[in-house]
Amino acid sequence: MLDYRVSYQNLGIYEVIASGVTVKSYMTTMTIIKGTPYTLRVEARNSVGYSAASDPIIILAATKPGQPSAPKTSVYLNDVII
Repeated sequence: MLDYRVSYQNLGIYEVIASGVTVKSYMTTMTIIKGTPYTLRVEARNSVGYSAASDPIIILAATKPGQPSAPKTSVYLNDVII
């Protein structure tokens, strides 16, 4: 294995975002939009050429969670709420 090529799906077409990747992890610098799913795949290259693409991986860009509700306290006495 020489290196990897990473692609993501944009409007139904895969676009290469990195090639020549020689490590088994990759961090992109592409702009992402919160709450948007991104579909990626990887191909390995050896002296013959590139492999078939991996199964697609879908990553959801995180969104900031909303504020939690205020806690409520209930007292139970013999299965009856007081």
